[in-house]
Amino acid sequence: MNVNSVTNILDLAASSHQLSILQSLVHHGLLHHKEMFEQFLARTVFTHPGEIFTEIVKEDRKVAQDILDSFVDIENEENEEPFLKIDLRAFRTQNAVETLLVNGHKDIFYHPVVEAYMVMKWHKTRPIFYSFLAWNILSAVILSLLVIADQNHHQTVETAVTNYSITILLVLSIMLYVPILVTEVTSAVQTHRKLLSKKKIVLQSLYLLLFLFLISTRPYTEHCSYNTTVRKLHQHIAAWTVLTAWLKIFILSQDIPAITIYFQMFISVFCEILKFITAVLSVLIGFSLSFHVILPYNKQDGERFSSPINSFLKILCMMTGELSFDTTFSELILEVEGTTQIIFLLFFLTTNIVMINIMIGLTITNIQETVKIKEQLILVRMSLLTCLMEKLVFMVQNVGRRCKIGIGNWYKFLEEFVDSQIYFKLNESFKNKSMMYTVTNKNTEHVNVLTKDLLPTNYTLPRHIYDTCMAIVADRIELEAAMAEAEQAAGDGEDYTSLYGDDQYEEIQGESKYGLWDFKESLMKELKRDLCKLMRVEKTFSSVKKKPKSVNVRPGLALGVITLQVGRSGRLASVIFLFVQAGARGL
Repeated sequence: MNVNSVTNILDLAASSHQLSILQSLVHHGLLHHKEMFEQFLARTVFTHPGEIFTEIVKEDRKVAQDILDSFVDIENEENEEPFLKIDLRAFRTQNAVETLLVNGHKDIFYHPVVEAYMVMKWHKTRPIFYSFLAWNILSAVILSLLVIADQNHHQTVETAVTNYSITILLVLSIMLYVPILVTEVTSAVQTHRKLLSKKKIVLQSLYLLLFLFLISTRPYTEHCSYNTTVRKLHQHIAAWTVLTAWLKIFILSQDIPAITIYFQMFISVFCEILKFITAVLSVLIGFSLSFHVILPYNKQDGERFSSPINSFLKILCMMTGELSFDTTFSELILEVEGTTQIIFLLFFLTTNIVMINIMIGLTITNIQETVKIKEQLILVRMSLLTCLMEKLVFMVQNVGRRCKIGIGNWYKFLEEFVDSQIYFKLNESFKNKSMMYTVTNKNTEHVNVLTKDLLPTNYTLPRHIYDTCMAIVADRIELEAAMAEAEQAAGDGEDYTSLYGDDQYEEIQGESKYGLWDFKESLMKELKRDLCKLMRVEKTFSSVKKKPKSVNVRPGLALGVITLQVGRSGRLASVIFLFVQAGARGL
């Protein structure tokens, strides 16, 4: 550790890897000296901003959001249009992504600075994930071939497959599954418990058990044979193993950001329909048992209702419209007429009309709700995969020095940018597009990322990140202009009484023909002016150091409540003023 490079106590704790001390310092500063600590964070350039920002996210989300806002700025070049600059120094730490996922509020997680970092990080880590996905698909294909060859049900398979080929497929299945198992166990151990997917853990554990039973219940020589019970058990296990292997591919493909919304639609609709069917399960059981009682000897339909289990399965098929009326409910083959027709009508109205339409409505509603959060789903998937790949890479780095050098330099993409700052501006082609094109193609437009020397890179960011960052900068410029006006107005205090004891008096406005209306307008102007004086000039994003000073405020003439909209859109600051003036008694 180079002590001379450390300029403050927070950097000293971070550089010494004393995270407990750093956490205590941040907690104490935000709890007991919040205003001074915020000013200190805004004015100080840290050498370890990642560790410090991580602790701030855990303690105070509002301060963390203000810091993220300060990472967005505009840089002007001579005779050039301004470039938008984003500082990513806060993410130069190992657990930055995981901290945001575990402790970050949605206002922080969906911040454009965080989104820009996630998109670029995913661009760098996606080859690792796609390689892992391809390895899983290859393992599932080899396992499927093994099961098909081992069961030997088809004539072509029976003539083409030999014991030698089955042995090769078995060895390949084991060799391909062992790295997958190691990766899954390592990921489950290294990942934070709040980020673990229960569906994945259950499915992976189930597949492991089934795979072990599969390779242990099959004969390996011609002289070794099992009884009928074991062979039947092996068939059951083989069927479930193949299904579980491809379900793992389905769950793993859900993590692909580009298509994750479709998997989310499927899972959301499936869960909602399953809950609805569970709610009406008693009705379905009642109809299935009723048909089992009155239609047990129907020969034309293969005696579908002769068994209670088959009767229930037949009911589920009838819900989809497969009624088989001519071979099931025709009066020529019925033995219990009257009751059969009445129960059939009740079944038709209840299931084919009411239940089916309810399930269609639930499907449409869930799809619409999923589409609304499409961008959030994509960002969450990117973040989860980035966190997982980050854990795996650091695990490989700890295995040996050689892997650490080779993978580390390739993985840490922030090293490609000087001071971890990226630049970009809107292309001329985007500026000349019509409003219709902008609305219909907002998700397809991307902005090229530039280095500090304004050289193009291989990274691109969605257009909405650029627009959101520009809105943050515009709000900052507007607020700083209001602060500058308030500072200038603070010097004109010769015509009012100061709250700090200055013996000055407010100028009384003369009479006007508009009477109370003109007086009201004047009063509102003065109250608004007083509000600007009360607002602090030292903001988190301000680069100018200002000295605190007393503020002169004119007392109003009544009790008033003013609500002004400041800062970013949607943030309201309600300020209540209580003004008492001796001359107010005359009103």
